Amino acid sequence: MTRIENERRIHEALAEKVRLKAQRKAERKPAHPPFDQTVAVGKAQILRDIAAGTVPADVASFSKLHDHVDANYYGDAFDWWGRWAESQEPDANGDVEMVEADCNFWNRVQDALDQWLKAGRP
Repeated sequence: MTRIENERRIHEALAEKVRLKAQRKAERKPAHPPFDQTVAVGKAQILRDIAAGTVPADVASFSKLHDHVDANYYGDAFDWWGRWAESQEPDANGDVEMVEADCNFWNRVQDALDQWLKAGRP
C-alpha cells in the first residue's frame, strides 16, 4: 500500500467516524412536543391550579407562580424530559447542544405563559 493510499484510507475512516457521530447526535436530539400544544397544556395546568386555590387568581407573571408551585413543571416539562431521557443511551461526552436546545424550547414556553399571564389570561 502506498503512502497516498494509506492517507486516503485514514481520511475515509475519519470521515465515516464524523458522519456516524453526527448521526448519533441527530438521533439523540429531543423531538419536543409541538410548541403551541405545550403552551396550551401549561395554560390549562395554571388554570387548574388557580381553580384549586394552589395559585391565587390574581397571579400576573410566570415568576410569581414560583411563590406557590414549581412553575417549571407547567407544560409537562419534567414528565416529557424524563420519558425522553429514559429512552436514550448515556452520552459520555455530554451533549451541550442538545441541552441548550432543550433549555431554549422550555424558555420559549415559559415566556409565552408569562406573556399570557401579563395580558390577563385572554
